[in-house]
Order: sequence, then C-alpha cells, then structure tokens
Amino acid sequence: MSSIKDVAKRAGVSLSTVSIIVNGKAEERKISKATQERVRQAMTDLNYYPNISAKKLKRGYADKLIIALFWTFDFRKGMMSRFFSGLQEKIQVMQANSSIFIYPYTNGELYREAENFDGSHFHAAIVANASKEDLQFLEELDTVIPIILYNRFSERFSSVNMNDTLIGQLAADHLYQKGYRNPFILGSHVNFPGASMRREAFFAQMSTYGITIPDENIRNVTNSIAGGAEFIYEHDMTGDRIQSIDAFLCDSDAIALGLIHALQQYAIPVPDTIGIIAIGNGDPQYTKYSNPSLTVINIPMEQMAASCYDLIKIHINNPDIKPTQIYFKTELIARKSTDRQ
Repeated sequence: MSSIKDVAKRAGVSLSTVSIIVNGKAEERKISKATQERVRQAMTDLNYYPNISAKKLKRGYADKLIIALFWTFDFRKGMMSRFFSGLQEKIQVMQANSSIFIYPYTNGELYREAENFDGSHFHAAIVANASKEDLQFLEELDTVIPIILYNRFSERFSSVNMNDTLIGQLAADHLYQKGYRNPFILGSHVNFPGASMRREAFFAQMSTYGITIPDENIRNVTNSIAGGAEFIYEHDMTGDRIQSIDAFLCDSDAIALGLIHALQQYAIPVPDTIGIIAIGNGDPQYTKYSNPSLTVINIPMEQMAASCYDLIKIHINNPDIKPTQIYFKTELIARKSTDRQ
C-alpha cells in the first residue's frame, strides 16, 4: 500500500505540501494549481488514500477507502438492501480496496452525527433520504471530506438523482393508455421534493388528457404493506366509493401490495375493476411474483449507488472539482395489475 512519502516522492514535493493538499487547505496556503494537480495525479497513480485515525476504526481498515452510508431507519430501511447491493457490486467489479460503514440516523436529525464528519472516521460519505433540515445542516457543515447525496439536490455537494418528473409522466401515460380515467393517489406521510415533483408531473400529464384529480382522491398513508391494506379497511372502499375510482397510483410498491391484499378480501378484481401502479423502490421479486404481478416504475437504485461510488472517487482525486448532478431515467415495468382487458 502506498504511503504519503511515496506520493511526495512521485510528485516531487515535500510531505507537508501533500498533507496540505490532502486536507483541503491548498487554496488557503496558496499552493499552485500545477502543484495540486501533480500531487493528485500521484495519488491516483499510486491508488493512495489518506489514513484515518486507527483509534476510530476497527483494526485492519486504516489503509482502505472507507465510505460511510448514512441511511434513515424508518420505512426506507427495507430499501437500503438494494442500494447497498449496488455499492458492493461496484466495489467487487472494480476490485477496489474499499469498505462501507452504515450510519443509521433519524430523518431531520442528521445534525446529531456532526462529529462523525470530522475526517477521522471515513474518507467520504453518501447521505440518503435527507430531509430539508438535514440538507440545511449539510450546507452549513464545516468539513473537507466528499459528501454525495442520494436523490437530493444541493449546490454545494454532488448528487445522484432520478428523473422524478418522468416518473409522474410515465404513470399518467400508462394509466390513460390502459383505459383508466379516475385515478386515486395514495402517498406517504413522509414528503420530500422528489415526491412532490412526481405528483405534480402526474397531475399535469393527466390534465393533457382532460382529467383532473379531485382533492378527495389524494390521501397519505403509512408507507408499508399494512398502510395500504388498512386504508381500504378503514375507509370502507366498497360500494359507491369504489365505483368512483378505477386506479391507484402508490408512492411505493409496499403500499400497493397492501392494497392488492385488501381488495382481494373484498373480492374487488385487480386489474379489471381497479388498476394499481406503484413506484418500484422495494425488492423487485415481491412485485414480480405478487398476485397479480404489480406494475411499477422501477427506481434503478443499484445503478444509482454505483454512480455515487464513481463520484466519490472523482472528488477524492479532485477535491476542488465543482459539484455534479447526475440524473437517471426510470423504467416502466408493465404487469398484470394494470393489464385491463
């Protein structure tokens, strides 16, 4: 494993110069751009990563690229497996000397993790599911380590995002093409800018078909299978009420799976009477093999995770590079739940 001495020797500079650049103080100490570039190129050539305090890491990890994954342990904890798998696969394909440490946090309380961003715990961080308050904390955070945001926008940090507007448009187009004219929106109590963009795009696209979604056809529930099922049970979605609805757009596949279960209890046919489409952010096997199989707009979490890793490498090798926003398209996977005959 290369050392800081190797970097200094290859770049033809002193150890202190390398240290200044590694710690993000090059501009403050007036290190020339040419020297900075020479040192970073040497780091890249030698596959060098700054050491992290061994006292704050398990023995044997100090020479690896340590990545922290900050993930909220709310209803989205089940989604983390897909993202984590994407990171792991990327590391394995690249045969990279990297490790991932998971930092669970409470939505809106990322500030409680402030001391972990001091540079002695990990080389870089991926922050997922950040709330407005969490983003504000990050904007004001004094840190030099690279931070990549998952599906959140920031002018300070690079991010990997999905095209939320396209999600709403795809859902509207599909339901209309399948003959559904009276959709019901079943969202989540936890809101974020992307969810609002999806909903607004859905409304706008439906309006191009001459369809307006009334306020009574928009509700938020607990983002879980139970949340979807209990909505049907608690609101007695039968009789005249169900006659005014012919489709559900769900914020998650978990909500949609609960809907399918409850509607079957009432002997309401899916998709002939009610069509169901959802944002596919859970384990794909559950939606593929549900009965009926669930139509989803799949979120490419694994590919987005790999892109987060790529951005980390770029920022480590080029600390002064400007933030980059990467957007992924989503794919509509049409299945039986909207296959109206």
